[in-house]
Order: sequence, then C-alpha cells, then structure tokens
Amino acid sequence: NVKTIGTNAFSNCTNLGEVILASNTEVIGDEAFSNCTGIRNVVLNEGLKSIGTKAFSNNSLLELIEIPESVDLIGTNIFEKCKSLQNATVNYAVNYIPKSMFLECSNLESVNLSANIDSIAAYSFQDCVSLKEITLPKNVKHIGMYAFENCSSMETAYLGNALVTIEDYAFCNDSLLNSIV
Repeated sequence: NVKTIGTNAFSNCTNLGEVILASNTEVIGDEAFSNCTGIRNVVLNEGLKSIGTKAFSNNSLLELIEIPESVDLIGTNIFEKCKSLQNATVNYAVNYIPKSMFLECSNLESVNLSANIDSIAAYSFQDCVSLKEITLPKNVKHIGMYAFENCSSMETAYLGNALVTIEDYAFCNDSLLNSIV
C-alpha cells in the first residue's frame, strides 16, 4: 500500500536486486533508488505519476526500463550512468525527454519514444555510445544542446518534419552518422 517512495529512500542499497512497485505507488522521490548497483530489474506500475530527479541513476546492472503512460511529472538525470541499460521504452504522458535522462548509458541500443514527445532536452542521450539510430516522434520540434553528443555508434537519425531547432553540438562527435532523415 506504499503510495510514495521518498527522497533517497533506498539509495546506496547495493545488494538490492529487484524493484517491483505496488499497483498503487504514485511517487518515486529524488534519488530514491540511486547508486543501487545491484538492481537488475525494475517494474514500474501503471498508475505511477511522478519519477524524481536521479531516481535510478548509477544503477550499473539495470538492462531494461519501461516508463508507463500514467507518468506525468518527471525529473532530470533519471537513468544517468546506468551503464548496462540496453533498452528503454518511454510511454509517459509528459511531452519531453528531460535533461540528461539517459546521460552516459553506454550500452543503450534501443529507445522507443512516446508519440506525444515534442522536445528532447540538453544532454538527454549524451555519451550513449552504443545507440546506432534514433527515431524521433513526428511532433519533435526541438533538440537541445549536446542531446546526442558522443553517440559514436549512431549511423542514422530520423528527425521528422516538425523539427524547428537543433541546438549547438546536438550531434557533435557522432563520427559514424551517415544519414539524417
């Protein structure tokens, strides 16, 4: 019956291996599960409304994450330095990818983004060196600075027709990038 998991509630619990939220959990506080280097599996419930800043940062064994549609408030740097994260599905109601959401997720290979997303904030995917392609939803109008910097495996970026602004260094050092569609 836990509705709220507070700030730093489980941070630095290095032996914690799995997090399965109760069906009525609504809030995950800032850094609630940060530096839990043993977490391999996280199941976020439909009904979750808010995920705080750095909630799962530096969880080095986490490989997969799916954010449910019910999430309508989201902090920055949520999965920063989740070095084993390979696949992410972002279904939430929020219309942007926040700053540094997947910063330094060096094994991130696949990202599925909700169709309602219209903005990618600065540093969102910086140093995601295993990301080979990105397909942005058709409504994306803005890509922040350094958003995809140092994505050294990126070959293709599907940007869509709504894009208005690509900020400084957005795709800087993406040396394999050979197609922008």
